[in-house]
Amino acid sequence: MIVRTLSAALLIFAALPAIAAEERAPTFEECGSKSGQSEMNACFAKILQNLDADLIRDYAKLMDRLKDAAAKTMLRDAERAWLVYRDKHCAFVSFAAEGGTIRPSINAVCVADLTKSRTRELDDQLDCKEGDLACVATRNP
Repeated sequence: MIVRTLSAALLIFAALPAIAAEERAPTFEECGSKSGQSEMNACFAKILQNLDADLIRDYAKLMDRLKDAAAKTMLRDAERAWLVYRDKHCAFVSFAAEGGTIRPSINAVCVADLTKSRTRELDDQLDCKEGDLACVATRNP
């Protein structure tokens, strides 16, 4: 599961230039106004693709900024654990719609919310100030 998730993340990372060249991502409201469930699911998948690209970009920036090997290992382990948590939690949240065509949309909204939150957490580390004791990115080993 972890290997599959990391492989998917690497594929998305490789697609970043193509994603960046595309038009803006649709909004949740735009996806919700699609005429059919399969169109909604495809629309939400596009949102997730863009959010994952943002997450991977910030993760890579933070890894590059970290000087301490132990901090890099901890971030990598935390990210792997977070990906497992995100996917399992959202599978649970969407379980009530098991067998329904709306389940992928419910799952996508959950994944999107958690991914935005995680990206903000990584951004906080990238934007923290020298002297902030919770700022690993500015710690000198």
